[in-house]
Parts: sequence; C-alpha cells; structure tokens
Amino acid sequence: MIVVAGYQLPDPPKRCAGILGNSVLKGRRPAFLRNPGEVGIDMNDKRFRVEIDCGDLQPGRRVWSDVFYIGKRASGDLSLCGLVFADNLPQPKEFVLTVSVTVTKTAMTVDELCSLPGLAGRDEYGCE
Repeated sequence: MIVVAGYQLPDPPKRCAGILGNSVLKGRRPAFLRNPGEVGIDMNDKRFRVEIDCGDLQPGRRVWSDVFYIGKRASGDLSLCGLVFADNLPQPKEFVLTVSVTVTKTAMTVDELCSLPGLAGRDEYGCE
C-alpha cells in the first residue's frame, strides 16, 4: 500500500526553475496555523499514519480533508482502521474504512502519454 499527500507528489519537470521553485516547505505550516481538514502523514518501516485534525467536532458538522492519495498494486479491497479522539469521548472511537481498488494496466507510447489532457501544450521538458 502507498499513501501520499498531494504536496508530496513531485512537480512536473521545468526547463528553468528559480532557486525557490521547489520549496521543501511546500504544503507545510506550523500547527497553530493549520485549518480543520489538513492532512498529516507519518510512516515507519511497518505502517502509515494519516492524521486529519477536524478541529471542534460538533453534531452534523462536516469537515473536508485535504487531498491525499492511496495506491495499491493489485485490485481488491483495502481496510483502513482508524480512531476518533475527542474531549467528550471516554475512549477513542474505532472505525474501519474500506476502499475498493480496481487496477487496470495500459501500455502506451511516449507520444500517447504526452497527448493526454493536461500534458498537451508542454514542450519536451514539461514546460508550458
């Protein structure tokens, strides 16, 4: 399994980039400036931890998280075990989120890849 936050994906290559073009702080803010829904991802040799701070939990309140990506090399279900922590819960509340993944493999030439939407209009170095 692979878990990646959107800010961890590499920027497309550019022919000319300024010294601050690929900032290592991209997508990072101090804890006191974070908004509800911001995603933090930690990992070690055995597991990933995705943490979404929802701020104050209230009945009926919805908090939309930042985008993050989950990858799987083969089709099938993936169970994600989670915990909800809140001041008014005597114990953390457990939950399981099941993600169904369908993997399809496609062979394409470099020209076919470059003609995909979003890539059209870029030069040979990926610059627009």
